[in-house]
Amino acid sequence: MTAPIPVTAFGARGDGSVDASSALTAAIAAAKARGVGVSIPDGTFLINSTVRPLPDVPICGSAQGRSVLKLGADNIELFGRHSLGRSGTFILRDVTLHGYADRNSTLGSHKLLNCGPFDVCILDGVSALYSRNMSLAPLATSSFVVNCDIRKSLRDAINTTGATHHKIIGNHIEECGDDAIAVHLASSTTGVNDTSVVITNNVIRKSFGIKVLGARNAVISNNGTRFAYGYAIFIGLDTNFSEGLVAKFAVVINGNSILDTLRTTDVGSVGTFGAIYINGRESLGSGGSAITTYIDDYDGSAWVKPEPYVNVVGPNAPRGANKGIVISSNSIMQTIGGQTNFSDYGFGSLWNDTGVIDPEISSLIYAIHGIRAASADFNGLTIAGNQAYGVASMFSLGGNVRSFKNVLISGNTAQRCSNGVVLNPSAPVLNATYAVRGNFFDIDPLHENAARNSNGGWSATSGSDGFGVYATGMARGAIEGNSFQQCRRPVRLAALSGSGSIAAVRGNHYYWDWSSGNKGIALIEQEFGNFSHWIDCDPDSETRGQGSATPDGGDLLSASAMPSSGYFRAGHFVENTALSISSGSLLRGWLRLTNGNAHVEGTDWAPIYNSAEVPA
Repeated sequence: MTAPIPVTAFGARGDGSVDASSALTAAIAAAKARGVGVSIPDGTFLINSTVRPLPDVPICGSAQGRSVLKLGADNIELFGRHSLGRSGTFILRDVTLHGYADRNSTLGSHKLLNCGPFDVCILDGVSALYSRNMSLAPLATSSFVVNCDIRKSLRDAINTTGATHHKIIGNHIEECGDDAIAVHLASSTTGVNDTSVVITNNVIRKSFGIKVLGARNAVISNNGTRFAYGYAIFIGLDTNFSEGLVAKFAVVINGNSILDTLRTTDVGSVGTFGAIYINGRESLGSGGSAITTYIDDYDGSAWVKPEPYVNVVGPNAPRGANKGIVISSNSIMQTIGGQTNFSDYGFGSLWNDTGVIDPEISSLIYAIHGIRAASADFNGLTIAGNQAYGVASMFSLGGNVRSFKNVLISGNTAQRCSNGVVLNPSAPVLNATYAVRGNFFDIDPLHENAARNSNGGWSATSGSDGFGVYATGMARGAIEGNSFQQCRRPVRLAALSGSGSIAAVRGNHYYWDWSSGNKGIALIEQEFGNFSHWIDCDPDSETRGQGSATPDGGDLLSASAMPSSGYFRAGHFVENTALSISSGSLLRGWLRLTNGNAHVEGTDWAPIYNSAEVPA
């Protein structure tokens, strides 16, 4: 293959003293004519006017930090768009793009890289610094951004809006004033849409997080964020810019590490989000595209199936509920508290669209929801195996909701949270079908809630926090097999606008001390069909958190004799394992009559018999 043309062949100098814009433009044109690429040798090359990469002309340096293209003039793009029409492939590799924000830190209107349009754009090993607007914003049908390093951008670090296929892998992004990674379905997109999104193995710090508006066929996995602003991952739509106006489907958010997400107000922005945030409602559409019955509903004669609509997008197109959404195995933690300003914690300062900031942040504990769905409709959502610590809630549903169907919340851990699962729409959701199953809720393990007593009890059974599962106006739920401790109430089902929450609450495990006042848990509303386990809940006790030496409460479900030790709740049944017939009766077991650790037959326990007669 013919060697690439070095930019120095056209008079460019790498000492940063002479404008290399014309030389680079000439090198690109010559390389296009010869069918080769352009090389950027070691050095700093000054760019004072916009350079326009062309299809099928790769530009390659020697390494990040060694081959540097640096803006010498303000209010221009370093790489801009050509006028040849969408075609070909563009590759930019192993170079550093240096913007102008180190000399003018006010938000500008020119992106650092805004090249295209191409069939394929590959940015590999590119470093981008000090953009006054977006850093890397290529326009291509397929955009690949891999192994790049982007810092101190006043707006998005990576923005591939307008592409059909996105692959963003292995990048390091730090101190950006807007989205670290933005992948949006553009407002101009109409008709059949076949997108794919892979965002994985990226490291994001001190920036807004990953935003995918109009996500479908998307995998967001194994990313690590710390000090993300407002959200680490945002899946949804934005009606203000008409972006992402489509139902989300086939979206997997898995294995991400999300640490210390800040409030948007901490960095001078607005909005209430969550570490993982989802929005987007179903719609009947508008104009000539409108339908009269929601997708997946019955119109009086037939079911409205999603097939005619699900792959068609546009601002007027009907949208079904979000479907096939999986949020699993993510670790979401808040650890910051006890200081005054952010820099007091030893992590330096922050960066937003005005430059360096050092906001007052006394604590991030309970500051933001772990997983938040706001004004979002679902018909197929799984939230499983996530770990949430120090957040406002592990999962929170709020705002306008019409559909909340086929939702499974399973195997998650919520520890040191204001609440565990909160289902609190603005109006009753009468078609809700959901299951909260097999989760661990340890809501207030450090006794920080204002309603806690010094002995481990609670001063009030009502309030806005301290709940394991809180549901208002939600129909047809199943809350089963969960473990609850250190919470005001394990499950609270409340009415909304006259519609109560209906749920089967069974097989759950409550860990608390009812021996002398209720400690650990203030009130259990659904006790029958569930299991209470006695543990020491006194904060001053050396055995705090430990159960009794012998099986009792919910631990003892069967025995060969009436229990004679341990703590039990009224209504608990112990099945007899030594079955025998006496005087025509079969002793099935013993029913607990009182709360406590006394064991007097007839007072604390009632033997339960069945007739042993065999019908003729």
